[in-house]
Amino acid sequence: MWIADGFIPGDENSKLPEVLGQEYYTELVTRNLLEPIDGNFDESRWAMHSVFHSFAQYLAKEEALLLREGQNTSNLSQRFRRISVSRKEVEYSDIQKQKSLRALVSFGSINLKSGDSLGALPYLRILHVNNTEISTLLGSLYHLKLLKYLDLSNTDVSSLPCNIGKMKCLQYICVHGCQKLKQLHKSIVNLHKLRFLDISDTSVKTVPKGFGRLINLVSLKGFPTHTDDNGKCTLEELEPLSKLMHLTVWGLQNISSNCSSTGAKLSDKTHLTSLWLRCTTTEGNELQSQEVFDDLCPSPSLEHLTITGYFGCRLPKWLMSMVLDNLRMLKLENLQSCTELPYSLGQLPNLESLCVQHARRISYIGEEFFRPSTLGDDSESDQDERSIRTLVEQYNRSMAVSTAFPKLIKLVFYGLLGWKEWDWELKLEAMRALQNLQISRCRLSHLPPGLAFHAVALRVMTIERVMELRSVENFGSVVELYLHSNSNLEKIANLPKMEMLRISKCPKLKVLEEVEALSSMELKDYEMRTLPEYLKSLELRQLKIDCTLKLLHMISQRDAALEWEKISHIENIEAYADGFDDNKRLHVFYTKETDSFKIHLGEYGAHSNSTDTEDIDAAAGQLEQEDNHEEHVTVSELPTSEQSTHGS
Repeated sequence: MWIADGFIPGDENSKLPEVLGQEYYTELVTRNLLEPIDGNFDESRWAMHSVFHSFAQYLAKEEALLLREGQNTSNLSQRFRRISVSRKEVEYSDIQKQKSLRALVSFGSINLKSGDSLGALPYLRILHVNNTEISTLLGSLYHLKLLKYLDLSNTDVSSLPCNIGKMKCLQYICVHGCQKLKQLHKSIVNLHKLRFLDISDTSVKTVPKGFGRLINLVSLKGFPTHTDDNGKCTLEELEPLSKLMHLTVWGLQNISSNCSSTGAKLSDKTHLTSLWLRCTTTEGNELQSQEVFDDLCPSPSLEHLTITGYFGCRLPKWLMSMVLDNLRMLKLENLQSCTELPYSLGQLPNLESLCVQHARRISYIGEEFFRPSTLGDDSESDQDERSIRTLVEQYNRSMAVSTAFPKLIKLVFYGLLGWKEWDWELKLEAMRALQNLQISRCRLSHLPPGLAFHAVALRVMTIERVMELRSVENFGSVVELYLHSNSNLEKIANLPKMEMLRISKCPKLKVLEEVEALSSMELKDYEMRTLPEYLKSLELRQLKIDCTLKLLHMISQRDAALEWEKISHIENIEAYADGFDDNKRLHVFYTKETDSFKIHLGEYGAHSNSTDTEDIDAAAGQLEQEDNHEEHVTVSELPTSEQSTHGS
C-alpha cells in the first residue's frame, strides 16, 4: 500500500521498492513510531503509539477520515482523499460523494443500491474492501484508470473483469479467501506493472497461458500447480519471474509422473527470501513427492521456508545440504510419511526459528539432528542416497560450526505423536541462544540432559499433553514455565530463576522445590478436590486458582477449613470457579497486607468485603451435590521472540 500511495520510489533505484519498504519499516520500528504486535518483526501486524496516532490524525484531518460506529455522515466535507471505515456497515451513497477520493479502506459491509458504480470515484488509487458483498460493483472497475492497489479478500467475487488487463496502473491484486473465484481471466497477463498477486484460498486451479510475462511480480501467493493434457506444468511459468521475493506454491501433488518441476528454476531467483511449498491433499505418491521437492531447490538467498503436507519418507535432499546459509525460519508441518528429521539442521548458521508440526511417524531424534555423521560413519546405502560432494560439504561445515543451532531462538515440536526419545548428551554443545521452547502432544518420558545443560538462554518453556513425562528439572535460566495436561508429571525441581509458573491439569504433580525466585503462579484444574501440599512452602506474591465450586467454597471459609492453611501466607490470592450459570464467574479475593477478603459466591453465599469469615454453611449442602464440572481449559498464547509468520 505504501508503494501504491507513492511513499516509496520505484525501480529506478538499485533496490526493489519492496526492499526499501522493509528498510523504512525497520527504521520506523527502531524509532518507536511503529510497534510490532506480539513480537512479529515482519510487516504483517503492527500498531502505532496512541500519541503519534492522534498527532497523525490531527495533521491529516482535512484529507483523511476514519468512519466510526454511530458517526453522522450527512454533513461531511466532500474533500477527503482517504477514507477508512471501521464501522459494521456504511452506505455506498455516502462514499461516492467524495469525488476526490484516492484511497478507500473498509472492513465492514458496504450497502449497495441499483445503479451504484465505481465510476463515481475516478481518482481512486487504492481500493481495499474485505468481508462484504462487492461483486455488483466489479463491472465498473475498469473506470478506475488510476487504480494501483486492489484488495478484495474474503468477498463474494466470482470473477475478475475480462478487461482487467487494460488497467495498466495495477500493481497489487489480492483476492485471498474468495472461494467463488475459479479462474483468472487471460487478460491479466497484460498487467506488466503487477508486483503482488494473492490467489490463496480461492478455487483457482491453474493460471492463464503466458503468466510468465508478469516479470515484475515480487510476491506471488497461492500459485496453483497444474499439469495440462500435453504434460506441460504451470511451474514452468515461474521461470521468467526473476524478481520474486515471496512465493507460495500450492497443489504440488498435482505434478504428474511425466512432468518435471525443475522448470520453476527456484535456485536462480536471487531475490527469493520467503517460500511456502504445499501439498493440498492428504494422500499422494511418496516417491513422486520426493522427486518433485528435490527439484525445487531454492536460492541461497532464502530466509523463510515452510513445507506443508509432504508425502515423502525423507525430506528434500537440499535441506540436508549447505545451500541455505541465510535461512532464518523453517516450518515443517503435516509430514505424512517422514520417519526422521533432516540431517544436520543444526549446522544452518542463521536459523532462528524451527517448528515441526504433525509428524506422527517420527519416534526418535538423536545426534544427527544437530550435526552430520563423519564420512567414515555413513553406510553404503547412505552414500548411494547422498553424493560424496554433499557429504564433504556437511562434514566441513560441522567442523566449522562448533555449536549446533548457534542462533536458534525458538523451537516448537507439536503433534509428533510417536516421538518417544530425544537423545542429546552433555558432550554435544547446541542451542546456546534458545529462548523459547514448546513441546506438545508427544510421548517423551524425559527431557534430554543436554537441553538443560546447554540451553543457557532458555527463558520460556511450554509443555503440553506430554502424557508420559515424569519431571521437569535443572533448567537454570527458565523464567516462565507453562504446563498443561501432562497427566503423569510428578516433579518440578531446580529452576532457580523461574518467576512465573502456570499449571493446568497435572494431577500427579506432588513435588515443587528449589524454585526460590517463583513469585507468580496460576493453578487451573476442575477435577482438583484439594489444594496441593507444595503450596505451603512457596513464597508467592501472586496466586491465581481456577477450581471447582466446592473447592472455592472451602477456600472462602478461611480458618474454618484446612485448605486455607496451605495458602494463607501468600500476599495476593485470586480464586475462581464457574457457577451453574455459565455466565456467572464466582470468586474469592485476598490481600494479606490489608487482610482484605472479598467473596462473591452468588446464590451459594453472600457478597462480602470484610475481614471476617463468611458464614455460607447454608450453601454447603448444595455444593456437596455438585457434579464434576465440564472442563473447558484453554492454553493461553505465549509470548514469542519472533514470529515470522509465513502467510499464505
